[in-house]
Amino acid sequence: MGTSAISAGTIAGGAGGATLTEDINQATHGFVVGDWVRLNGTSYTKAQADSIANVESIGVVTAVADADNFTIQFGGKVEGLSGLTAGQAYFIDPDTAGGITVTEPTTIGDVSKPVLVAASATTGYLFNYRGAEITQQEAVGNSFGDWQARSVNTIYQATTDGIVTVRMTSDSNNIRINVSDFSPPTTMRIINQGPASGDSGFSCPIKAGEYWEVTTSGSGAVVWFRPLEPVTVLLNVPSGQVVQTVNYETGAYQSGTTTIPSNDNIPQNTQGNEFMTLAITPTSATSKLKIEVMANVGSASAGSRMVVALFQDSVSDAIACCESNLNTNETMAMSLNHFMTAGTISETTFKVRIGSHNGSATTCLNGLGSRLRGGVSVSSITITEISG
Repeated sequence: MGTSAISAGTIAGGAGGATLTEDINQATHGFVVGDWVRLNGTSYTKAQADSIANVESIGVVTAVADADNFTIQFGGKVEGLSGLTAGQAYFIDPDTAGGITVTEPTTIGDVSKPVLVAASATTGYLFNYRGAEITQQEAVGNSFGDWQARSVNTIYQATTDGIVTVRMTSDSNNIRINVSDFSPPTTMRIINQGPASGDSGFSCPIKAGEYWEVTTSGSGAVVWFRPLEPVTVLLNVPSGQVVQTVNYETGAYQSGTTTIPSNDNIPQNTQGNEFMTLAITPTSATSKLKIEVMANVGSASAGSRMVVALFQDSVSDAIACCESNLNTNETMAMSLNHFMTAGTISETTFKVRIGSHNGSATTCLNGLGSRLRGGVSVSSITITEISG
């Protein structure tokens, strides 16, 4: 690293503030005035907030005597800089080595390290806080899961907190919900003698681990349990960052003859042949989902207009589709991309249905009448969650 000399006193120009500088001899250092530098253990190099290893600056270069000698200032009020905004805090830049920025880093893995408050366009006050790495944070809560059908006069043990709901649709007598920490549950929590006619209902909260039973001496009771399920939400994720990716691929041969008509109607989930499905649980309802489908499609026995359609859960209408003309016994790699807002933090399933408009044709996946290419000719769904 060579030699150095430390001096303490007042800044040049006589503003009266204390400063601390060091003259450094380092062969072919490559620095210019305004570079923020760190010590890597053997020599000085430019600081950068792209990692903890690169961010801890010593100070700023305030003078360059020649190619082998420069001066670092690491305290007090600094002069001779340029392009600053008075009163603005500056951080080590994660993108430009040796630079500073007014934008505090937020990308996971970058480091927030403030080093300067500008006093004018060319001066500022130095300070040296330890850098704080941007890490992923999580918030854990609960969300209602799906309704689960249950039976009367049957004992259950709850694996999660939840709510038992009873609906009476005809004359029912002495409907009770018994709840205890042991089985059989004997503590009656709610009783309803039942209506003479018509519908009515009632509910009871259940804790995880408790045993519960709905008993009745009549008929017409319908029982449901709705669990409270843990949900993890990712925090401080910058917009546009990939949160998670899920994938399904198959090289297996599949075929079907259910058609998708050639018309101006949206394909329905009863049309075509369901060949692939993939589920994802978004971490935020505002996230974006990028769904990419690639299908090796064949038309056996007859030519056809082949349609690849994408569906979500039990929704009847396709949310996206594409089509292509195939001659008899011809194959084609068909791709479909769809971009959407997640809209939920519950598990959601995407389904790919493929069909010909021609009832005489057989729709094939990964082959023609049988598998092709030994199983390495694959079709796939990939879903990427992107922070919104």
